[in-house]
Amino acid sequence: ASADSPPTRQPRAEWAFCCEDLVEIKLSEKATRIPDYLLQSLDSLESFVIPEGVTSIPERAFTNCSIKSVTLPEGLTDIGIGAFIGCKNLVRVVVPKSLKTIGNLAFSGCDSLTEVHVEDIGAWASITFGDDEDNISHGANPLKANYRSKKLYLKGQLVTKLVIPEATTAISPGAFEYCS
Repeated sequence: ASADSPPTRQPRAEWAFCCEDLVEIKLSEKATRIPDYLLQSLDSLESFVIPEGVTSIPERAFTNCSIKSVTLPEGLTDIGIGAFIGCKNLVRVVVPKSLKTIGNLAFSGCDSLTEVHVEDIGAWASITFGDDEDNISHGANPLKANYRSKKLYLKGQLVTKLVIPEATTAISPGAFEYCS
């Protein structure tokens, strides 16, 4: 099943969708924002296409969803606190070079997450993870979610040797921690 508009069933008070058999959702290409808690606890959801115009994923937008893979669109700059918390089936995340911040707990509880794909290593190194001094220990960095080793891919290739570009002026704390 696919949904291009809200379902006909009555949504939960704070959540946009509550369809038990909803497997895929595709928002309009004209969408520029995703509401907080949009897909919270959708157990059947496997696929969600984030439109190119979305610049921010809000707090807990995908909390406890069953999605397996997410490609974040180019132009996305921020991922909110707990955006993907508890997505136990999430295996793969593709991070755009436009991403600037990832909020605390954004990928906490993503027990199956093993692959983080990036296109620009300099951009990845400059992402701000979380918003407190101990931010990297709170699941903001998808490489460190649940303290399990993850594989970092650069332009589709597994990173086994890393050369930081000369133009990189700073590396965020924990940017490569728990990389296997």
